[in-house]
Amino acid sequence: MIITVLVGVYTHRFNKASFDTKPYIQRPIYFRLSGFGILFGTAIFSQCLHTCITIIGEPLRDKKNLKKLFTSTFSTTFIIYTIVGIVCSLYFGKDTKSVISLNWTEYSWEDRDPLVIEQIIKYIVTLFPVLDILSIFPLNTIVLAYGLQNLFFPQTVDKKDRRSKTIKILFRFFSGLIPILGSLIIKELPIIIVTDSIFGTCIAFLIPVLLQLKSKKACKVVFNKEDTPYSGWMSKNNISKALFVFGITGGIGSLVFSFIQKYG
Repeated sequence: MIITVLVGVYTHRFNKASFDTKPYIQRPIYFRLSGFGILFGTAIFSQCLHTCITIIGEPLRDKKNLKKLFTSTFSTTFIIYTIVGIVCSLYFGKDTKSVISLNWTEYSWEDRDPLVIEQIIKYIVTLFPVLDILSIFPLNTIVLAYGLQNLFFPQTVDKKDRRSKTIKILFRFFSGLIPILGSLIIKELPIIIVTDSIFGTCIAFLIPVLLQLKSKKACKVVFNKEDTPYSGWMSKNNISKALFVFGITGGIGSLVFSFIQKYG
């Protein structure tokens, strides 16, 4: 995506709003407060709402490396997402679609009929997000079903008897059915992202902070100290409380600005 956009920036204008000289970008909007809602929701959706982290991190024997592992992973994805967002917004301008890959349906390296290689690139970029979501859907369904089963029927988790297997199948079925039914009700991507950000805010900011404070109190009682081998500067109480306040403020702000942008 980045390479093809940069090629377009230095080969031809995307539309009449682009500059007449190289680089063929459009006049950027550096700041728009009304876009905070979708920005916050997108950041939560793409970066923080990773319910599979606990499952992925479980097989690692040395959990001390988790902090470095996930820090480097999220830093890498953040940099890539940021670069994609900047170059695409500069090139596509106000015509940037809510699903940014859909801009490639109208994309060509030059003002002519697209070549075969350009058509292939179009389909790869356009279809990749769809295929990616389809591929991750079963994993998310299994994680959600496992969590719900552990909440309501903990005695059946990891059991091999017929009743436990039936309960597991039912939880997986309904965990997969819920988002499918939700997609029939809510069809606009910005609304989906903002809606998901409500749950994402709880998962990314609120619940972890409460668990952090509660676990530190438990460590104080059992070990007579709050710090563990996994503690770091992010484990400080003031940091946790600041994240909690930020999560509530950002979540409410996201809803308010999204409502204003759509109905204001």
